[in-house]
Amino acid sequence: MSALTFGVELETLTLSESYGYNPERSADPGRGRRDNRAKIRTALADDIREANVPAVTAEAADAGNFDAWIVGWDASIKETNPSNHWLGFYGVEIVSRVLSASGNWAEEIDMVWAALKNGFDLKMDTSCNMHIHMRRLQPFAISDIKLFIKSAAYFDNIISSYLPKHRRLRPWAQSNFDGPTAVPVMRGKYREATETGHFDQLFGHIDGFNDFRALCEIWLAGSSHAIQFQNVVDGCGTIEFRSPPQSRNAMDTRHWIAFSLCFLQFSLSGDLGGRTRDDFARRMANAAGQLGVGNALCW
Repeated sequence: MSALTFGVELETLTLSESYGYNPERSADPGRGRRDNRAKIRTALADDIREANVPAVTAEAADAGNFDAWIVGWDASIKETNPSNHWLGFYGVEIVSRVLSASGNWAEEIDMVWAALKNGFDLKMDTSCNMHIHMRRLQPFAISDIKLFIKSAAYFDNIISSYLPKHRRLRPWAQSNFDGPTAVPVMRGKYREATETGHFDQLFGHIDGFNDFRALCEIWLAGSSHAIQFQNVVDGCGTIEFRSPPQSRNAMDTRHWIAFSLCFLQFSLSGDLGGRTRDDFARRMANAAGQLGVGNALCW
């Protein structure tokens, strides 16, 4: 199998005493928050670079270049809460450079988290999450995408069981097969398969696609699905796993990266046997052994 590479997007709310800001005391609260948000990004990028990890702010990044970590912002991150105004907290999205699954990526994750925790206070919020983009050095073929989709359908409810409840309920990571925006034909065949235990009809429907783009575009409507394929056909060639919750620390981040890579690894093998949680865990453990990420997976 071709070597795997990946990138991770981390979202969090950050507070630094150096850049604390109370918008209620400003004649222009919006501008004040924008200015301080930019200062936070610059400070964090500086701290990551001081840890010997390449990093830039989103404003300084070259479009499409992922040779360095990029510190930016995402509008989906809620910087205030109606019941508790988190004055001074700012949303940050940290996008990794392209990392190799066979490389020393776990140490780099630790260094980035050390920079984040040493200079900033963090707040957990359900508007924050983590996304993992995965690809092979050899581009995915339509046969690979079919294998991955079949595995994702086969273990959809098992994967969901590993997620915290608040993440399962978020509108931005819904099941590709049984969520509110799932394609009706796919949803119907999926529900029939899970009720009967027979996936032949669903898998036959997936196998019936002969056009690579048509298969991937089933799930291109918006960003509400747990697994996105838009970059497979229109971008950098990655499958995006959007389900993981906000990371609390480096261990969380390492775990979900390993989880995603292991699922991709065993999915592409076409190994679809038992469908229990134990069966899934066994396949994931085997994949972890193949990839050398057993410590990061941490069942």
